[in-house]
Amino acid sequence: MSDDFERAVLIVFNGAAVDAGLKERAEVFINEVKRSPDAWRLCTERFSVTAYSEVKFWCLQTLHEVIRTSYGALPPPAKDMVKGALLTWVTRDCNAPSAPLPPFLRNKVAQTLVAVLQHEYPGAWPGFFQDLLRAMLPGSQLAPAGTAGRPSGTLGPVTAGCEGVVDMYCRILSSVDEDLVSLDIPRSQDESKLSMHVKDSMREHSIADVAAAWYALVEAYAGKAPDLAAAVLATMQRYISWIDISLVANDKFIPLLEGLLDAGASPALRGAAADCLAEIVSKRMEATAKLQLVQSMAIVPRCAAWASSLGVGGRDDDEDEAAQALGVKLSHLLCTLAGEVMDALKKVENAVISVNALGLEVGSEAAAEATEAAARANALLDQLLPALLTAFRCNNDDVALPLLPFMNAYVQRLKTLAKRNSGLSGEARAHVRSMMEGCAACGRYPLRGSANDLAPSPPPPAAALAAAKDEQSDVEEKRRDLFTLFKNLAKLAWDEALGLVGRLLAAAVTPGSAPALPDGVYHPGPGQGGPGSLASPRGPASPGPHTPNGRLSGQLGAQWQDVEIAVTLLYEIGEAAPAEEGGPSLGTNSSGRTGGQQDRADGPLAGLVTALGQAVAAAGGQEGLGQAGMGGAVSPPLPAATHRLVALAVLEVCVRYARVLQQAPALLPGVTLAFLDARGMGHPSEDVSTRACYLFCRLCKTLRSQLRPYLGSLLPALQPHLARVATTPLTDTPAGQAGRDASSKALAPATAVVDDRLYVFEAVGLLLGQEEVGAEEQAAALGALLTPLTAQVEAHVRTRSAAAPGLIVQALEAVVRLSKGFKTEMLTRSRPQLGRMFARVLEASLPVPREYPGHRLLRARFISALHRLVEALQAQLLPYLPAALEVLVGPAAAAGPSAPAGPNETSDLADVLSLSSQLVARFKEQLAPLMNGLLPVVVARVHTLLSNWDWSGRAAAPANTGAAAGQLPGPSGAPARADNASVSATLEEVREAGELQRQYYALLHGLVSAGMAGVLLAAASAPAGGGGPGALLEAVVMALTRGAATHVDPGVRRTCVQVYCRLVAEWCGTGGQEAVPGFRRYAMEHLGGEACVLGVLRSQPPLDPRDGATLALLSDLATALKLVQERCGDAFSAHLLAVVAPAAGLPAQVAQQLVLAVQASDVKDVRECLRGLLAAVNQAAGGRS
Repeated sequence: MSDDFERAVLIVFNGAAVDAGLKERAEVFINEVKRSPDAWRLCTERFSVTAYSEVKFWCLQTLHEVIRTSYGALPPPAKDMVKGALLTWVTRDCNAPSAPLPPFLRNKVAQTLVAVLQHEYPGAWPGFFQDLLRAMLPGSQLAPAGTAGRPSGTLGPVTAGCEGVVDMYCRILSSVDEDLVSLDIPRSQDESKLSMHVKDSMREHSIADVAAAWYALVEAYAGKAPDLAAAVLATMQRYISWIDISLVANDKFIPLLEGLLDAGASPALRGAAADCLAEIVSKRMEATAKLQLVQSMAIVPRCAAWASSLGVGGRDDDEDEAAQALGVKLSHLLCTLAGEVMDALKKVENAVISVNALGLEVGSEAAAEATEAAARANALLDQLLPALLTAFRCNNDDVALPLLPFMNAYVQRLKTLAKRNSGLSGEARAHVRSMMEGCAACGRYPLRGSANDLAPSPPPPAAALAAAKDEQSDVEEKRRDLFTLFKNLAKLAWDEALGLVGRLLAAAVTPGSAPALPDGVYHPGPGQGGPGSLASPRGPASPGPHTPNGRLSGQLGAQWQDVEIAVTLLYEIGEAAPAEEGGPSLGTNSSGRTGGQQDRADGPLAGLVTALGQAVAAAGGQEGLGQAGMGGAVSPPLPAATHRLVALAVLEVCVRYARVLQQAPALLPGVTLAFLDARGMGHPSEDVSTRACYLFCRLCKTLRSQLRPYLGSLLPALQPHLARVATTPLTDTPAGQAGRDASSKALAPATAVVDDRLYVFEAVGLLLGQEEVGAEEQAAALGALLTPLTAQVEAHVRTRSAAAPGLIVQALEAVVRLSKGFKTEMLTRSRPQLGRMFARVLEASLPVPREYPGHRLLRARFISALHRLVEALQAQLLPYLPAALEVLVGPAAAAGPSAPAGPNETSDLADVLSLSSQLVARFKEQLAPLMNGLLPVVVARVHTLLSNWDWSGRAAAPANTGAAAGQLPGPSGAPARADNASVSATLEEVREAGELQRQYYALLHGLVSAGMAGVLLAAASAPAGGGGPGALLEAVVMALTRGAATHVDPGVRRTCVQVYCRLVAEWCGTGGQEAVPGFRRYAMEHLGGEACVLGVLRSQPPLDPRDGATLALLSDLATALKLVQERCGDAFSAHLLAVVAPAAGLPAQVAQQLVLAVQASDVKDVRECLRGLLAAVNQAAGGRS
């Protein structure tokens, strides 16, 4: 059977090369073997004799499963055999130099042995760890188990030939940590109890011997087998957090660990020692005890000595991986040490502050102790800071970034000290300067190997551009915290921040020189080429930024990374500007918001912005936009100005500090040119050109008046970009879907494509729509813009090409964006000829919905254009509205009211209703003739589409959309599809039906609010579906009743109730007259009874009388009750008592109180009465009161 067994295991493990039937038979065979009661015996016998690793692994795997599931059922002799076999494998098979077991088998042996430990320790096998130690260190004189946490005896010497056992010792302890002890791994309640039991037992019986073995092994193998010594330390690190600190923090272990940190040891061993020291330092204890521990370890002077070497090299240097990994570990130790000292200092100081805050007096002894501890902590921090700052300025992100939490804490401490001492000390200012330089160093793109080292022209391959954007995303993520720290530092020492940014800009613009004064503060002066000039002073070059590794130093041929970080920091520093510099409102941010403080354009920050503007203008040359000389010294051009990231940073700065540029009109032509040429809209990279369009629009919103003199040059310069944007629409690509998040893609409408390039048309509209522009010039320029757009629409309306819809959409959106810059007063009164130009575009686009009836994006853009032009042109648009609404409603009218729903018709009709509501609100009675013909068609179609719809809107409520996907009928009456592939479509149908209902109510509300209830009376003579005259009006009123009485949204109910009240007020006279026969009785029963009383008390889910929306609804219902009482009189009171109250289950006394309130009280009292009824009903039903 053994041969068959081995062959079966090999077939299962190497089944890809054998017949499937043979593999299946082999699996059946070995599963039968595994289920055998003696499977454990086969595993112990076959493990050592087989030559196949696969068979050995199967034996271990099966034995581990037996131990885990049925070890308790084995007889004691069997358990002894299993334990003996495992220990034999540890000492013999895993320690065979000629044929060592591979690591995966060693790990499985360790895991299997620990599975036995889980059952046997400490009750049946208290000397487990001592047995391991005796096997590893022959000659050890150990008791069966230690007591009271003390060593149980003496360890034997570390002898040659036991390296394999030592390796297994480390693996077993690691498995104990992973499988039993560590609480970092989620465990059940029982497993957590077992973890605590094992730890307590180890503390009592074993851990002292284990710790002594760690020391002996590390000391013995540090020189001859450093990797094995590092493995021992890595194992020890896992246990430090929960063992007695004196076992490792003593006069033997600490000198050993610190000695291993020296440069003579291997990088792996040095790193393991650093990790152990970090665990010791981070051990939880009282603040004073922590400071005493750190001081007794004498590790701070050693860490402080790293100031000259830690972090040198890194991502920009050819440094081997081991050295980089060591740097990360040393940085972690340094960061842990500093963080623990800082936390201890805070605790000491806060303890005194808390006692004082309670009004208690701190004793002299306690105060002296706190003062001494604080002085000790400050001294330790002072020793550590040089190494910390050096590490923070290094090139390795893995070294520098973990220091951020400490740096943030240190900045908060400096703020406290600055308030306490009325300013920063010179030493603190030096620290702030170094931290700022660290932020710049960490935030810069790598000098070598950057994925963004791409030439701007020709455009890079798609794969290279994707890699560049991935790197950009990673750097931006990293910068988020770095720049927050930088801005906090700038608020703390503004002049230092200005100095750093000034030096970096100067080093980038003028290679080899950085104009900085000895105090590190940037002071632009006459000798430097005018205020804020970045030109270097005459004479010897000033020293560059203080960076020992030269990372930020000025150098010949400034690299784009230096330019980009300098410009980006100039952008970021604006958020930290103090009030005397204009505060954060000095510039306009990219979202277009400005602050309310007084802008200042003559401070040092404004000087830097002006200097950068000069460099930007110089990079574009003196041609274009009629640019003249800028006066003063000529600034050198900005290097790498066309690099993708540099170009983006420059444009962002120009927009943020547009208020500064407003005060420097000589710079405007050159700066504006940067938005238009190869550094902006003309950049070969699509993301730069697109962003430039948006930012240029933001710039024009701030500087439109200042740019007006250059309009004659700007428009021709913009023409190529306008033509390109208008004739190259975006496809539905990820770039075009930037506004969607991942969770909304499935349900997002097809109209969600947004092209940010179209902002350039909005910018042109802002420039051209100024009243100061001459009428003739304005008309000619607008005509030159609209004529090709109109021609583009006309040329593609009937072409039916694949590109035609996109071109029409692009043209319509361009016209809409362009119109935003023109005031309605100008288009309709002062210069109506401009309005007629826009109306001509609408006239040309009228056939679009008819020619492309199934194109949702085209239809949406056409309706969007109507929405915008209604506000812009107002009455000028009236002649075009009948034709526009005809093409939008045409398909529904042609299909007839009873035709089945077409694709997307529900959402299309909702859009028409929304547009109609806007038209009614804008034109009121002027639209009555048009609505007389339109309303019967749309109302009939609404009721057809919602014929099977639950008018309570419950299906479209967010909490019920999941149920709607699988249970509710679609809006057209078809059964809902419940398969996974159609869930998103069904949810969308439900959402669209709910939106159609809301828009329907909104249109009715708009009609009656505009005094056009007569349109509904005119519709009363129109048939609805197969019904006779008046059926349509009945359908409208029934829909209002359902909405007012049952809708889950109190806001929708209010809309319906308000419409109802308007109709009652107009159609039910006080003298008994009725515009619609029987409407008085209908209103009394359905509005007064069903909606105002029964609907409130029977709402599902129940209304909350404490909710603000419910209170507003109750107020409207109280008004409605008063109105119906006024128009119906005693008949309504009798109806409430005889019909409504019994139906609602109200006691007679309560019903009488309600009737009296409606008859004699004001609206507020009626509302409170309804509120009390609702609360009582909810309380009786177990709901909230």
